[in-house]
Order: sequence, then structure tokens, then C-alpha cells
Amino acid sequence: MRYDYLILRTIEARNSYSNIFLCECLRIIGGVTFLGELLFIGLGLYGIKSLSLAGLEEARKADAVFLETYTSLMPALSIVELEKLVGKCISIVSRQDLEQEEGRKILDEAKRGKAALLVPGDPLIATTHVDLRIRAKRQGIESYVVHGASIVSAAIGLSGLQNYKFGRSVTIPLSENGYFSEAPYRTILENRVM
Repeated sequence: MRYDYLILRTIEARNSYSNIFLCECLRIIGGVTFLGELLFIGLGLYGIKSLSLAGLEEARKADAVFLETYTSLMPALSIVELEKLVGKCISIVSRQDLEQEEGRKILDEAKRGKAALLVPGDPLIATTHVDLRIRAKRQGIESYVVHGASIVSAAIGLSGLQNYKFGRSVTIPLSENGYFSEAPYRTILENRVM
């Protein structure tokens, strides 16, 4: 019997007592193994005041917290203040830790519990973090993202240009009564020609 659907629905809220019980039942009855979680938390652009409340809450719940600072500079980031705010000791990870050593330190902690990787800007802008997320998934570790403000959107805004200057924006709506709008697809084609 497959439990994938039930696991996906359970995993996000597994800290509640009923879901801990359900996870334990799945483990015993179905042989389902739950590894830990890996959270990618965006710090935003400037310092600890750029960290979202959701990011702060998740970092506080983590068993192990890591900080990567090589992909971007954060002028006002104080690691001492960040540790005070989060209430935990934060381990700094280097480019070598994430790339040459393939994030083993972080993944090992995620296998044991809940690990958080704090990242300047938005975690999924850098390919290094996307690669780590793929590695986690391959090892059976669930991963989640708390997005942060990114230089990508900030630079566009600061330049005085609007998102629309890079091509017409498009939203692909859900079908309604079996009707699918072709307008978004036409717009995407028009943007490709620009």
C-alpha cells in the first residue's frame, strides 16, 4: 500500500500531537520512514530586520541552524544579533561546505531533525541552494522554502523600470467550466519574439 498522498498531507503539520501519532502509526504499520526536514529561509536584502516573521518562526523551531553568506553581501547583518533573535547558535557554512562537500553537514542534521539554512536574499535564486534542495529530496528529506526579498525584484524597482518593461506579464488562470484561455500562451509567444 502506498502512503505518499497521506504523508504529503501530514508532513507540513506533523508537529501537532495528532500528526505525530499518525506519523508514528505510518512508521509502525506501513514501514514508512520519516527523515527530517530542511528549510531554506531567505534573509532578505539588508540585515536581521529583513527577515520575515515566518522565517524567524521557522528558524526558532529548527534543531540546527546554518547560515550561508558567500552568495551575497548583507551590509547590516550581525551574526551575534541574529543568534540572539533566533535563540540558537548558528553554524556558518562556506562555499566548500555547500559545493565541494555537497552540503553533507546540513543534510546530516536534516536527517536527524529539522535543519534550517539561512540565505541572503531569496534562497532559490542561487543554483547552489536549488542543488542542495534536489539532494535533500533524493535522500528522502522534505524541504520547504520561506522566501525573502531578492535583489532581482529590488534591482528592477530601483532602476525605475517596471516588471512590464521586460515583457508583458501573464497569469495562467485555472480553467473555468472547461474553458481554457489561450491569451496567456499568445502573450508568452509575443514576449519570446521581443
